[in-house]
Amino acid sequence: MSVINPGPEAGPRIDSPQNRLRDDVIALAPPELEDAATVLEWDADSEIQHWYDWPTTPPADDPQTYAARLAAAEQTVRSQRASWDAGEQFTFVIHAATTGEGLGWVDLQPRGSGRGNVAYGVTARHRGKGHATRAVRLAVSYAFDVLGWMRLDLATVADNLASRAVALKTGFHLEGVLRSYGAYERYQPLLGKRFDWAIHGLLSTDPRG
Repeated sequence: MSVINPGPEAGPRIDSPQNRLRDDVIALAPPELEDAATVLEWDADSEIQHWYDWPTTPPADDPQTYAARLAAAEQTVRSQRASWDAGEQFTFVIHAATTGEGLGWVDLQPRGSGRGNVAYGVTARHRGKGHATRAVRLAVSYAFDVLGWMRLDLATVADNLASRAVALKTGFHLEGVLRSYGAYERYQPLLGKRFDWAIHGLLSTDPRG
């Protein structure tokens, strides 16, 4: 449910200190293997599955499937790290600044010509605490100040009111709602259902939320 990436884009190497971002509540860092349990948790989150058209899975702590799904999550970490160094996507895991607990993720996807897209998710146990808003603010600063991008898009299913609220809190402008723009294409129970797509934009010259 995202625009095709037109090609790689250079950024700081994944182990660069520039890639460790924080405020007084959260910290962002590229994924490490020890983040695999957090990856498994968000992959198993029914809300995230809904909005991202991911398959329904057993709970994150399901004992019969845990080992196999943790191994798959570790492979996801490896692939995300490879995508970072290839300049194809810059993924950060959101951690609690004081405890280091994994809370979710935020990623930046280059679109070429100084443009990019931001996407994010916070796991169920940590929603409603402002973590997504804080993470997007940090990611916006990274995109503009470190990567040198000029524009960011934030596109979401129009019914996802929580995600749209994060966009507005972080300074994005609603630029339009594309009616019946997309469809759930992969998994039941939403297979074939169409949705409107809300497009938000933020320029590097705009005030930041």
